[in-house]
Amino acid sequence: VRMKSWSVDKWRDYFVSANLDIFEIIENAIIVAATDCPKEFRVRRDAIIERLFCFRLTRCAGCDRVELAARGVGKESDD
Repeated sequence: VRMKSWSVDKWRDYFVSANLDIFEIIENAIIVAATDCPKEFRVRRDAIIERLFCFRLTRCAGCDRVELAARGVGKESDD
């Protein structure tokens, strides 16, 4: 199984099992990617930044529940 094809729930379980703060994981993943794969990191950097800014919170008009919405999440990728 390619890790890229994992579901969000499987990724969530993976990060929870690390027993670390998710933001600490993100910060250190960036450092490792930039250090170990500097050329690929530069190539992918804009897509990573775009991903950071594509999320927004939406509020349900009927129940006032807040949900996370993102452009393109869950869609097949040609990568």
